[in-house]
Amino acid sequence: MKTYFIYSRSEEIRKFIITLTSIFTNRYKTAGFFVLPYKVQGNKKVVYLPKIQNLDIESARRIILNNLDKTIEESEEKQKLAEFINRSLILPQINKSKIFKKERKWRAIEEYLWDAIIDLLPQFREYRCELFIHWTTIGSICSYRYLKQTNKSIKITLLPRDDADIEDFLEGILSSLLTSYFKKNNFSWVEKEKTIDLLLKKTKLSRFAKDFVPTISSKKRIDRITEKYLKESHRYLKELGIFDKEDISYIGNYLKINGKIPQVKFTESEIKVLKMLIKNRGHVVSYYDLGSALWNNNLDKFSLWALARLIYKIRFKLEKAGFPSYKLQNSRGKGYILIT
Repeated sequence: MKTYFIYSRSEEIRKFIITLTSIFTNRYKTAGFFVLPYKVQGNKKVVYLPKIQNLDIESARRIILNNLDKTIEESEEKQKLAEFINRSLILPQINKSKIFKKERKWRAIEEYLWDAIIDLLPQFREYRCELFIHWTTIGSICSYRYLKQTNKSIKITLLPRDDADIEDFLEGILSSLLTSYFKKNNFSWVEKEKTIDLLLKKTKLSRFAKDFVPTISSKKRIDRITEKYLKESHRYLKELGIFDKEDISYIGNYLKINGKIPQVKFTESEIKVLKMLIKNRGHVVSYYDLGSALWNNNLDKFSLWALARLIYKIRFKLEKAGFPSYKLQNSRGKGYILIT
């Protein structure tokens, strides 16, 4: 593996457009990420989007959604958008001393690390690998581009934020290498992240990622810090003119997610729970009330364990259907709440 570290304003502009794309396509929303006007050091769930004066959000949305399959170079509209952003975007100063330390740390392990990767993914053993790391100051903690592959070489491109670390590089590299596999097998975002988390926690790669924190949290309830980011993110997106739409509703006899009947099938028991949570959106529905609805007031059948298992299955199906499962939270000792 040969690594090239680069910093350029053009890549910052590219990442800004990538960030807008993920917002407009609801990728961040579905993944439970928070879009904020400031950076939280090392936080994987916080996406830093600086505000641009006079940016027409609706125009940017139209251009990006109409050109999803085109790069900036392939779309005249995207080029003009990039030029406007380049003229208007004020970027924070990159922390050079910190990134130089990370670069030295990476150089010391890159060959050993690549050996460990190809032991896990032997299909890449015969390829010469070039890794391009474009430092940025904005967006998610580490974005990546689709893998470029020829008969003899592969090119991996990462766009880490300047507070990213070795573990984030590793996550980006694995995500890039496995993109085709994930696409071929129709992996959801959650399934992709859980696969990467497993590789970094349970294989020989773990010795290079001792401080790795899984992207998919095992927590089933919201803490105060997360709640703070959630509220600030909603407020900031509304300020920018990017309004959250009603994601989930139950009208007549139909459950609708993002305005459509989901292809994912929910059981009768799951529908009962969802109806109560939707009806009481923003308020805690007690374990007792949910249990009464499920088991028709038969307390002999009531089981917190069974209810928790049912909620787990509902969260999984909501994620599959494109609804952010983090919005279904456990209020410890009380019940469950569907966050507004």
